Amino acid sequence: MGFEDATLLDTSGSPISHLGETIRGGGGYFGERGHIEELSGGSIPDRCVPDVRNGDSFAIIYDVEAGPFGLS
Repeated sequence: MGFEDATLLDTSGSPISHLGETIRGGGGYFGERGHIEELSGGSIPDRCVPDVRNGDSFAIIYDVEAGPFGLS
């Protein structure tokens, strides 16, 4: 990925979006602690575990990059 002439480029150099456009990265929501610990490769502290009984879930975001900001 790169950024050139106010355009975000993919790894092959093709444009993904232009300055000022909204982009969204990968991610998802999961309710099962074991699945998240398996993905992360470690244990999750109890204080960080959502209350799935109330419909809460883990939000997982990955491969997200942003910038540069302040271009005119």
